[in-house]
Amino acid sequence: MIALVRRGHVLAAASAILLANTPSFADWSMFHGDPRHSGAANIASLDVAAWSFPTSDTVEFTSPVVGPDRTIYVANLGGDLYALWNTGTLRWKLSGLSAIRYSTPAVAPDGTIYVGGTDGSLYAVDPTGTLRWTYHAGAAVRTSPNIGADGTIYFGADDGKLYAVTPTGIPKWVYATGDTIRSSPAIGPDGTIFFGSEDSYFYALNANGTLRWRAATGAQIKYCSPAVSAGGIVYFGSYDGFVYAMTSAGTLQWAHYAAHVLRSSPAIGADGSIFTGVDSDLVALDSIDGSQLFKYTTGAVIYSAGAASPS
Repeated sequence: MIALVRRGHVLAAASAILLANTPSFADWSMFHGDPRHSGAANIASLDVAAWSFPTSDTVEFTSPVVGPDRTIYVANLGGDLYALWNTGTLRWKLSGLSAIRYSTPAVAPDGTIYVGGTDGSLYAVDPTGTLRWTYHAGAAVRTSPNIGADGTIYFGADDGKLYAVTPTGIPKWVYATGDTIRSSPAIGPDGTIFFGSEDSYFYALNANGTLRWRAATGAQIKYCSPAVSAGGIVYFGSYDGFVYAMTSAGTLQWAHYAAHVLRSSPAIGADGSIFTGVDSDLVALDSIDGSQLFKYTTGAVIYSAGAASPS
């Protein structure tokens, strides 16, 4: 299954993402599916879109997600958040938010929807479509929020800071990096928060906001968000042209030179293979040593984060 991230005025439904739920988060309740941002989709291949729904403005670099009751949520540049029934009909629309660009909504187990705006706001929206609260970061939020096991919401902003906010909108802590953050944070099985910064460093933070470790790459990390395996291996790319695999403790497992800047977030297949976009190619890497398994050339540059289905 190829990416849920797309650009345009018409949202095409990948209805097969609705087929499975987990006890806590719904299947595909946030960017790249789950708190680890694994990109693993519990679906079979889908060849035909079930329906389409026109929104009021461009759906740009943000993806639809699915709530616990299987409501589908999507936001757009016009500052509208839509809730759709899984038949493709409108449930409700919340207008008046700032432009949503790059920030994919995240849905908590209680149904609360979190999404970031270009005015620096993190919005918390009730499942009925009522704005619950707004938290203001220091600059535009162009990352997708993630939700920890205790309900804490993590997101990065253009002011170079990673924010941790409680489910009631109270700040827990803020961690400053040296430049803009547009790499959405992923959460490892042990609660470690992983993300990259345009200061060229990849960060691992403890749940209390302290630095666990950081690793220097050769260039900025932008748009490419990490994916974490069930065993705690984190995969990410940098503008230095490398795809990296590191342990939760900060040990480098391997680095694969892709010979092009990495913008596409990696996905982890059922067999452990790593899939990522490299320029116009979809590349599959071996998770053990980083060797290339295959390359599929598309017709244009890949920005989107792919999803890996089990078949």
